[in-house]
Amino acid sequence: MIDTTLRQRKIAELIRRTISNALLLSNVNFSFDSSLIVCTKVEIDQKLTNAKVFLSNIIPTIKLEIQEKDLFLLKQGLAKNLRMKKIPQINFVIV
Repeated sequence: MIDTTLRQRKIAELIRRTISNALLLSNVNFSFDSSLIVCTKVEIDQKLTNAKVFLSNIIPTIKLEIQEKDLFLLKQGLAKNLRMKKIPQINFVIV
């Protein structure tokens, strides 16, 4: 397994914080209760083109159902708040 670089770790942490803030402080009407979801981890590839975002439910007994439009809203909010030339392709994984 290849170790991550400092830049990868910084960008992954920035993406994690931005998504977490979007879920907690958002005034967007998601189809789910966004206060029950946390962004647990972000993995990003060497070229910084793909990122895998892991979302988890705080209350594991409640089934988490996120629709495509909600994922689009998260990606859109992320693109607005990140100051990067090229935003990585975001893939969400629900844990």
